[in-house]
Amino acid sequence: MTINQIMIDYLVNVHTLPQDLAVAVNNEAHDLFDNARIYQLVVSSELLWRVWMIDQDNQLWIEVNLLGEDAEVDCHTLKLDEGTYSKIEYEPYSVLRNE
Repeated sequence: MTINQIMIDYLVNVHTLPQDLAVAVNNEAHDLFDNARIYQLVVSSELLWRVWMIDQDNQLWIEVNLLGEDAEVDCHTLKLDEGTYSKIEYEPYSVLRNE
């Protein structure tokens, strides 16, 4: 596995919660609850997100930083499911590429 940097020219607008996470988002006991909560937050935000990394399967990842209950930064990376986001043209920037 090699990690390089590449240039891309788009941001992502995450617009849909994946089906597996939709089941988990209202169930705190579900294994995927934390991921579902963060994904739903990203969807609800209507923000455009910079890609953090593209993995070996060409899946996009974003970095989500939240302010935790203890006023500490709570850092997460989130893999985006195909069909849940749109690419929005933007000026080129560098991202990690896992090959």
